[in-house]
Amino acid sequence: MLTISNRCLFSQKFLVALAVWLRFDVPGNFEMRIFVLCFLAVSMRPAIAWEVGQFKDRMTDRIETYATVQDGAATLYVGCLNGAVKPVLKFDRPIGWGKIGLSYRFDNGPVVPRFATLSQDGQDLWIWVLDSAEAMAHLRTGKRLRISLDGAAMFDFNLSQGGKDLPAIKCG
Repeated sequence: MLTISNRCLFSQKFLVALAVWLRFDVPGNFEMRIFVLCFLAVSMRPAIAWEVGQFKDRMTDRIETYATVQDGAATLYVGCLNGAVKPVLKFDRPIGWGKIGLSYRFDNGPVVPRFATLSQDGQDLWIWVLDSAEAMAHLRTGKRLRISLDGAAMFDFNLSQGGKDLPAIKCG
């Protein structure tokens, strides 16, 4: 997903490359045109859904891998928790406390209503506490996930944008 800053960076690089292209648009400057095309190809990454990261677990000293995909103020985080890969919806600020009503839908499947548990700080939403393996199967093979928080907010995650599916994450 291109963020606003990535879009601005994309626009700046495109305009610079276009200016160079037009500046050297004279017969005999074939090499410069090839250079500009290579510059564009290398500097502009395609938009991808899943971003993969790693961190060192402070308790076990192991390197843990996680994957995230974002839509607006919500980030779908997939990582290890208690030895199993689990998905969690994270927000950059508290959205409430306790339990919250929501509905979700993978691809063109059924709309699934349920209550989900918020973390103590109100920023992490545990939608699939008891059925995380089933949710992970949908995340690995699905193309789209839509989540509606009691009709107040809607998040639409493109799970395969740029042709990059959820990477394998191993725990332990």
